[in-house]
Amino acid sequence: MTVTNICLFYGIPRKTFYYWLNVWQEDPDNFVKNVATTDNTPKSMPYITDKATTELIVRLRKKSKFGSLKFENY
Repeated sequence: MTVTNICLFYGIPRKTFYYWLNVWQEDPDNFVKNVATTDNTPKSMPYITDKATTELIVRLRKKSKFGSLKFENY
């Protein structure tokens, strides 16, 4: 089987395949543990709405019963 066929079969990108291959080659006995403990979450999220703004939006939406489109012009 080729790498392309394997990736198509499992629905993963080639980059992920080569990453997993590298992890497996480093320590085949602990492959699942090493892949499962990899943290791919972002370290920061500067675009996230702060808590005070979120609470204000929730209060206004409950009070006015507007949906997102109507609330946008409020």
